[in-house]
Formats: sequence, structure tokens, C-alpha cells
Amino acid sequence: VGSAYGEERIWGRWQAYVLTGKGGNEALKKLPVEYIKQHFQYSILEIADGKSSDKYIFERENWWKRALLTRTFGYNMN
Repeated sequence: VGSAYGEERIWGRWQAYVLTGKGGNEALKKLPVEYIKQHFQYSILEIADGKSSDKYIFERENWWKRALLTRTFGYNMN
């Protein structure tokens, strides 16, 4: 689970994954890019209003991490 906020928003987030296969995720950096390409699927879980604050986006990201238990069973280390 990750969020896209700041000036680049979703476009910047997806560009990072397209270029590296891993974006800024520390846990994904440990996996081979070919493994990620074969076994991972990226989806948008929620769309926020373009006027939403970065703080609100961060709070929603954390809500999804708790709801999906991605810190325990996924690749979210933070």
C-alpha cells in the first residue's frame, strides 16, 4: 500500500514504479524486478479529492495498511 501526494501525485508515483519496478518501497527493493513483474499487480484502492491535504492522504494510506495488514503480511515496513 502506498500513497501519491505532493506535486506529482499519482503520475509521479506510477512513473517511479514503471522506471524501477519498485518505486521507493524498501521491501520491494530486495526483490528481483522479474519476480515483481511476474507476481505483482498494482491497483488504485481509493481516489481522494484533488484538494485533499497531504496529511489526509497519509492518514488514508495508514488506514489501508492497517485494514489490509500489509505491515504484518505484506511489503509495508513503515
